[in-house]
Parts: sequence; C-alpha cells; structure tokens
Amino acid sequence: MSVPYGNFLDSVDKFDNQLFSMSPKESIQLDPQHRLALMCCYEAMEDAGFVPEQMSSYLTTRVGCFIGASSDDYRENASSGIGAYFITGNIRAFIPGHVSFSWNLEGPSNSIDTACSSSLVAIESACDALLNKQCDAALAGGVTILTQPQMFMGYERAGMLSPSGQSRTFDDSVNGICRGDGVGVVMLKRLSTAVAEGDNILGVIRGCQSNFSSLDDKTRLAAPSQQMLENLFRQSCKLAKVNPLDVTYIDAHGAG
Repeated sequence: MSVPYGNFLDSVDKFDNQLFSMSPKESIQLDPQHRLALMCCYEAMEDAGFVPEQMSSYLTTRVGCFIGASSDDYRENASSGIGAYFITGNIRAFIPGHVSFSWNLEGPSNSIDTACSSSLVAIESACDALLNKQCDAALAGGVTILTQPQMFMGYERAGMLSPSGQSRTFDDSVNGICRGDGVGVVMLKRLSTAVAEGDNILGVIRGCQSNFSSLDDKTRLAAPSQQMLENLFRQSCKLAKVNPLDVTYIDAHGAG
C-alpha cells in the first residue's frame, strides 16, 4: 500500500471522563469520535450562552442533537478488549445519544451518515427540525477520526487518493483527495427565537437543501452530475430568496 499522506488531529485519546460523569471503564471503550463530539458540543453550548453544568435550568427548551459521522474505524481498535460498553461506545448511532444523555436533552437525537456530506446533511436535518418545531435549539455538526488503514487502501486502489497529499479541487492538475480527521458543531435556533432572546448571532442559514447528484455516469456511483448539482444550486437560491448574482463567496466541498 502506498498512501503517503493523511491529515490527523493530535491527542484524540485525551478525554475528561469526569466532566461527562462517565466511568473510566466506559470511557476507555469510547470511540474518539464520541469523545470529541461530546467535547465540541460542550463548547458549542458554552459559546451559545448555555451552561452545560446547569442544563436543568434549560429543561423548558427542547434541544436536539444531529451529528454526522461516516467512519467506524475505532471499532477495530476496541475489538481487542470487548467489554460491556463496546456497543454504546462504538456504534455511530450512539454519538448524538451520548450528547443527549449527558445533558438530558429532550429533542431529536439523530446520527447522520451520507459519507462526505454527513455534517452538512446533519445541519439540514437540524434546520428541518427547528422549522417543524420538533425542538427549540439544536446542536448540529460532524466528526471523523481515522484510525485504521483499510479505507485508505480502498481509496488508494480506487485511484481516489492524491499522491501529493493535496486536494486540488477546481484545478486542472487535480489528482485525488487527501483524507483527514475533523470535528465541528454549531448551535442553531430559529432566527426569531435567537433575536428575542438576545443571542450573539454569528450567522444566518437562509436555506438548506440536498439531493442525489450521481445520475449522468451509470458506470460510476460516486461521479457527480453537473446538471443535478446545478438544479440543486438553483433550488437552494430560490428557497433562500437569494439572487445567484449576489453570491460573492462559496465554501465548497469538492472531490479530488
């Protein structure tokens, strides 16, 4: 196998189990993705003005949790010492469950797996839940920690990995992607609620949509469809009531 590059977070093994009222026996079998999601959600709540240690004061607020995650590498790491917490510590469905359980959150608690778009679809799901008043606030984001070589091998043999370690999206010299770790969570509310409660609003999601965009090339499942993507962009701008000509910045995911 020749996979010379990857992007990895430092100290993913560090975790303050006491902060989350978790025993050492349970936390030692906890996938780092679960650990990082807990810590990042804690920080997101603090930044939003919630006090995690005093969440009982927010019981009138239904808080949902939507976490995107597509990797389960750590299950292989943990399989050498399977114990009572192996299931809850390694199945992705329990990532938002750990968050909701830690702070008695009463809103929806959903794990999302749509591969590379998991965190964005998690945010879309959170927006839908807020608009449908299934919750009053929502934690939404994603996490990926890569600890095993098998998926790297699969990507490499499919010709997807960049030999230079750079994802040159939109460049004529594009030659693949570079896989990596990451975690991020935001706290969302309906705009009217955030304004009424005097929250520090960092940004506004004007519209959120997704679709399946791999229809042009019937020989390659992961090949994107230019027409389907264009349709999605048009629908998103229409939903957000934004003139495409007024868009001045695009933060894009792009396969290499």
